Amino acid sequence: MFRRQIRFWLISAIVLAIFLYVFSGILLPFVAGMVLAYFLDPVADRLQRLG
Repeated sequence: MFRRQIRFWLISAIVLAIFLYVFSGILLPFVAGMVLAYFLDPVADRLQRLG
């Protein structure tokens, strides 16, 4: 049972790594946008409070 779980998670990690490698050019703008939104949210909140 334990070996089966290890095999499952190992295969899942490999598939995820291949997916990220293949689609890295497409995913990069979305990840960059999420990072910018995360860091600029406090600035937007402060500007909204100021009016």
